[in-house]
Amino acid sequence: MLYGSLLCLEPFLLADTGMYKEQVQLQRQARKAEKTLARLAPMLPFREEKMLVTLAFMLCVALLCAIVFLGGFHIYLTLTAQTTIEFHGNWANRKRAKKVGKKWKNPYDLGWKRNWQQIYGTQYWLIAMLPSAREPAFLPIPLADHTGRRRYAQKGVKDEQASNHSADNIV
Repeated sequence: MLYGSLLCLEPFLLADTGMYKEQVQLQRQARKAEKTLARLAPMLPFREEKMLVTLAFMLCVALLCAIVFLGGFHIYLTLTAQTTIEFHGNWANRKRAKKVGKKWKNPYDLGWKRNWQQIYGTQYWLIAMLPSAREPAFLPIPLADHTGRRRYAQKGVKDEQASNHSADNIV
């Protein structure tokens, strides 16, 4: 959407200039004389293209705004360890706690960095956005005492030893 918006920006801005009005006049004269007219400027739309350029620009900008808002909201949810439904419930809980003079904290929130690692791991954040077939190290529900960490079977090691060993490697 950003690319589409930037691509349509110049023709959209040029469609309301004196040069555009001059091109429309020249286009009318060329039609009467049955000639073809070259554009006065490379990105200057013809009269019949003005509506399409305007529509494309407005759609791209509107969808870009929606995507940025939605993406930003979901990054916030990731950093605060919430789902959309939990966000609404937590908001109501915060309001109730504030009325009685207390603070309310999401029980799954482990801090923004740890919340991010629960979902995307410890690698560079751009690489974390790429599709991956790796199994996450944690269960979908983060728990503060690390009981949500997956147990990986190790040859010759009992389950208790494997779980203790994996808990030692927690960042």
